[in-house]
Amino acid sequence: MIDDAVLILSELLSNSCRHARPLHLVDEPDGHGPADGPADRDADRDADRDAGGDTGRDTGGEDDPGTVLVSWRMRGDGLLTLEVTDGGASTRPVPAGPSVTAHGGRGLNIVGQLARDWGVRHAPGQVTVWAELPAFGQVVGGGRRRSA
Repeated sequence: MIDDAVLILSELLSNSCRHARPLHLVDEPDGHGPADGPADRDADRDADRDAGGDTGRDTGGEDDPGTVLVSWRMRGDGLLTLEVTDGGASTRPVPAGPSVTAHGGRGLNIVGQLARDWGVRHAPGQVTVWAELPAFGQVVGGGRRRSA
């Protein structure tokens, strides 16, 4: 299951980086938004510099081009849910039908074969592609795709 989860996340992240706009996070007026505030970003940047370089954290600086969010959770019913959220693209994420010699276009077909279920969720300014895997056992024959 771990190998399948890693492959699915790799495919979803590759698609996000290649086809979608980044997700631009903004602070909510109450200070509990999805992104750190400016003081937190400055502290993160200072901590990165003091640590001797880039620690891999997205500090959301002014030159920050955006963000892609990745999440996973183990549900009580034994399903692992994986999600990648970005700013969306000009087209909807759908499986392609590439030629035998094509260098790409198979990612969502791979996700569909490995996942029990997968789909696309839209919200203002963001698109989330999600997949579910059983924690115990392999799914043969692929999952179905749903949209919200």
